[in-house]
Amino acid sequence: MGRGNFTTIEMTLRVYTMTLRGLRSHRGGRPVLTHKVFVISLSDGDEDTRSGKHLYTTASGDYSTAMGRYTTASGSHSTAMGHYTTAESFAETVVGQSNALGGSPSTTSWVAADAAFRVGIGTGDLNRKDALTVYKNDTSSAET
Repeated sequence: MGRGNFTTIEMTLRVYTMTLRGLRSHRGGRPVLTHKVFVISLSDGDEDTRSGKHLYTTASGDYSTAMGRYTTASGSHSTAMGHYTTAESFAETVVGQSNALGGSPSTTSWVAADAAFRVGIGTGDLNRKDALTVYKNDTSSAET
């Protein structure tokens, strides 16, 4: 095998610990819940990331992951990957670009009408659409 050109990939892993204190007392004290949130940003070291500009990845749901640029994983246990993708519902995975948004999905529990997996093929905020959507009720839809 010959030698080829190599690309350097920079990876940033940030671990945030959030401590939430309950409002209701539990046997005389307040319960304390601690969650770890992981944010992973990958880049090829281009000028945008070397200069410290933000990739705008947001993993706001409990145990969620967001990778890429302008990605948001707001549902608990959700994953968003790609460019301008949003994983809104509980345990949803989204890949691609500018996926369709699901209305008002549940972010914390399994609801049959919500999406489980989406492949986004939109071109921007005004043209969000999916090539494939698999729902939690064992149905799917595909762009034709």
